[in-house]
Amino acid sequence: MSTDSKNKIEEINKRFYEALNSFDIKIMEDVWLNDETVKCVHPGWPLIAGWDAVKESWENIFDSSGFNHVSISKLFIDHKEDSAWVNCVERISYKFDSQIIITLAQTTNIFELKNRDWQMVLHHASPMPVPLSESEIENLQ
Repeated sequence: MSTDSKNKIEEINKRFYEALNSFDIKIMEDVWLNDETVKCVHPGWPLIAGWDAVKESWENIFDSSGFNHVSISKLFIDHKEDSAWVNCVERISYKFDSQIIITLAQTTNIFELKNRDWQMVLHHASPMPVPLSESEIENLQ
């Protein structure tokens, strides 16, 4: 993979998280391919198909008062011709009953090259188990 391609893919992935963290549906629209072939799976949600439904899901997330911030780690970028995929771990924080909850999701973001621009066609985030410390295990009893 050329350095230029990798940088462009990393940049569009970064824009996706910028849209997510700023609750900006316009940036989200620019990141995604706006057609019926796109798919999205939020952590714990069923598959959402088609841009209109995917956009509505993001609007609902942005409008909810609980979502706070997502940061990513363990970033891997691969690509072949007109397809690219990014794997990473999301650290998601949200507010629930006056507490900040942290969860992790293993994520795959897939992009396609359309008219010389990379655009997201799939976001799939699956919840990951969070290892508990001994003190947390003891408190579960």
